[in-house]
Amino acid sequence: MKRVCYYCGRISNSENIWCEESYCSTENLPRILDHGEELAEISIKKHIAVTRSATIYEASRYGEDILVKIAHTGMEKKLMDEANLLQEIQSAGGDPHPVLPILLPAHAQETISEYPYAETVFQGESKTFYVLEHLEGDLLNGLLMKNSQPWKGTVGYISLAIASLLITLHDRDYVHLGLEPNQIMVRIDKEDLPRPVVLDLGVARKINNAGRYWNRQYVHPAYLPPELDPEPSRKKGQKPIINESADVYGLGLIIYEMLAGHPAIPHYLMNDQDIRRARWSSKIQVKKIDRPDIEPELTDIVMSAIGPASKRPKTVYDFGQSLLQHFDPAPKEKPKTYREQINWQNVQRWVMISAVTALILTTLLALWINDVFS
Repeated sequence: MKRVCYYCGRISNSENIWCEESYCSTENLPRILDHGEELAEISIKKHIAVTRSATIYEASRYGEDILVKIAHTGMEKKLMDEANLLQEIQSAGGDPHPVLPILLPAHAQETISEYPYAETVFQGESKTFYVLEHLEGDLLNGLLMKNSQPWKGTVGYISLAIASLLITLHDRDYVHLGLEPNQIMVRIDKEDLPRPVVLDLGVARKINNAGRYWNRQYVHPAYLPPELDPEPSRKKGQKPIINESADVYGLGLIIYEMLAGHPAIPHYLMNDQDIRRARWSSKIQVKKIDRPDIEPELTDIVMSAIGPASKRPKTVYDFGQSLLQHFDPAPKEKPKTYREQINWQNVQRWVMISAVTALILTTLLALWINDVFS
């Protein structure tokens, strides 16, 4: 196994890691599996994302490509809750939500209802994991490194799709509380449209008891709603007030980052405590989005979503309705080009000619047989 640094991205080639940054706490850094290592019946190919609670790998199982998500030490319960929520949504029937990954049985020979997740031992350490259907795509944070300010239409497609997922969770009385770009995979579908898939379901708890299970270590502090990141002056043990507007804030941060070309809260190569101190002291002032290709009204909507809780839209549904005035949702099917239309017409013409020819030959054959045996 290797170790990976949350802050600078360095990966060790052994159990030891050295970082020139003094804030890299090596004893708390997660271990990651390497190519070719095996977990139960799963063979690891490569890691594709390291979140605060788990590592997501591209892997294979009995020749089938899959994704596997393995909890970091101390984060096992969160991963179990995620798997149970995915299993609950899938078992409800109907078409799967397009922004959710497809959960597979943790053991190939078992069912999802029995094994939405599993526990095993790897090199003496207990590992909790669940298995997902394989996906091809890139993480949103990686895409933003290539193009920090995507086309407005792309931003709209991604934003409204994620909003629809959050609304689905809220309809079931669940909250997320921890959206980040490194847990959102963007795949390009056969119509060449960006389709996001959220690979982390956050706290994955009902809203009425999410505060009891909430842990701010689940999320990078730059993506935490202020009300979930209490100042030291708050009484010790006091639980945060949790409602749907926390997810409005999380979605707002994702949209802001795509439109502005940088995170709302600067955090690269900053340790968690420095980010928190800067936020608590109001040293970080979020810059207003400045893009000539978007309307000032859209800027105001996004800025209100990442503002104080009292000024945000109360629900993701309300936020989404405001966004729909400026964004178009991704169409279900891209209109065919002229060349595609011509090709399709040629196929239809060929099928019609073949059918008519077959009918004529069948009729002639029937007449010949009738003459011979009459």
